[in-house]
Amino acid sequence: MLFFARALLLATVATFVVACSPDNRQADVKACIASSQKETARTVGQSAEEFHDQIGALVVDCMKEAGYRHDMSSEQCIDDVDYNPACYVRRRD
Repeated sequence: MLFFARALLLATVATFVVACSPDNRQADVKACIASSQKETARTVGQSAEEFHDQIGALVVDCMKEAGYRHDMSSEQCIDDVDYNPACYVRRRD
């Protein structure tokens, strides 16, 4: 019984800590965009849109590695979804 009470208390505290953690999505997306741009070279014949999409795919991968997933249910997630911080939420694994 004591173990269950401690586990419940720990889960409750963890929920509050996660809920109160700062929202770093903006900074994380910026960092992912910068690193993705450094990793990517535009190839001959590649359109600007194709190049933009190529970088966007790397941004999504970078954000996934940082613990985020795409969530396009936000009203602010309407444009350029790979680059928009409103389109990402923390994963709950």
